Amino acid sequence: RFNGQQQASLAHHKRAIELVANLPETRVTAWIRALAWRAALLAGENVSLEESRRILALAEEIGTTEEILMARITFGLAHSSNGDPQAAVDVLERALELARQANSHLVGRACGNLASVLGTAGELGRSARLHREGVELARRFGSRLEHWLVVECALDDYIAGNWDAAIVGATSYLEHRGVRQFMD
Repeated sequence: RFNGQQQASLAHHKRAIELVANLPETRVTAWIRALAWRAALLAGENVSLEESRRILALAEEIGTTEEILMARITFGLAHSSNGDPQAAVDVLERALELARQANSHLVGRACGNLASVLGTAGELGRSARLHREGVELARRFGSRLEHWLVVECALDDYIAGNWDAAIVGATSYLEHRGVRQFMD
């Protein structure tokens, strides 16, 4: 988590990568690589699709279901970041399907990220439906993603001209300011 300290977080991830550079691949080294890759992606750094493929393949080979889902979701976002929204949608749809099958708490993240990519691609209706589904799934699993998704729903409502619903969503978010948020 960045908690407003993105540069410090990135420096820690970079140092972790240096520490595992010459070690054999294990679940731990794979997880460190995946977290560092995700942090770089979320920080807006250019991420290599080749490296993302390697991390996903490694997760699929030696990771848990949750680690595979995390790598797959981030792989989808890497496609979006690299200008290929259709590939992002394909990967994220598969991640959402797998998260549902696994009854994983990551289903909310898959839903929200797929919704974001679809919204950016102009599929606003489907994006809004997925944001709302993501809120319900995040609530079901007790995920902090709920607050992020509530804001996304408020933005969807604002864009659609549903002013009253947008105000309710924004107010709900603001009322939970003291709760540690996913995007903090």
